[in-house]
Amino acid sequence: MARPPRLLLLPLLLALAHGLPGALVAQEVRQSPHCTIAPAGGSVNITCSTSGDLHGIYLKQLGPQPQDIIYYEDRVVPTTDKRFRGRIDFSGSQDNLTITMHRLQPSDTGTYTCQAITEVNIYGSGTLVLVTEEQSQGLHRCSDALSTGSALPAPPTASALPA
Repeated sequence: MARPPRLLLLPLLLALAHGLPGALVAQEVRQSPHCTIAPAGGSVNITCSTSGDLHGIYLKQLGPQPQDIIYYEDRVVPTTDKRFRGRIDFSGSQDNLTITMHRLQPSDTGTYTCQAITEVNIYGSGTLVLVTEEQSQGLHRCSDALSTGSALPAPPTASALPA
């Protein structure tokens, strides 16, 4: 069996090597803050930042049945879950997006995670949002909440949430 000349493989190897730098860059979603406490009627900001090619970004509320809160894509009208319509503002672009949730209700308490839509789904670390009653003198810091057992769940795996 004859071997192909080595010079004929060179263009193929160069083409493959050209695509490697982007493939080797680990894409991640940076999400902040990790925890925030706000009174009922108040507001919170969640920032989702990523680099690389991005199709759009979801903000999901985790729980027994994960729920899409928003879908944001540059130059496209954002999609907002009906529970949050009129209570969400956006600033920045899809690769550095700040989502402001207004007029918080106790039922908004939960863990929210950013999901970057790329060739694969990439998740942020999550933000624990605790909404307290206005007159509540209970929790004042996230460390208080975490010490009482309100733990921040681990970010989902790609198979845990629908795309």
